[in-house]
Amino acid sequence: MENNQIKAEKAVWDLSFLYGGIDDRQIDADVSLLVSKMKDFNGNYRAKLAEKLGLAIFDISEIEMLNGKITVYLSLMQSKDVGNDAVKAKSAEV
Repeated sequence: MENNQIKAEKAVWDLSFLYGGIDDRQIDADVSLLVSKMKDFNGNYRAKLAEKLGLAIFDISEIEMLNGKITVYLSLMQSKDVGNDAVKAKSAEV
């Protein structure tokens, strides 16, 4: 019987499609954009959902996608190396 199991030590996350590394300036730019979008969302839709529900749904989906990109990247980076202090610092910062 052939062993088709992948050895854990050979499995590596390729996260380059998200960010170039933990020191990639785009992470900070995306976090700033996320905070800005969240503030705008609150200002635009607080107590106005009855008249702007369609726009609110569109905007919250953009916020969630950006938030997901950042959190998934940091989580998977931590999974690659739980002792990486740079990843821990960036996760705490975000």
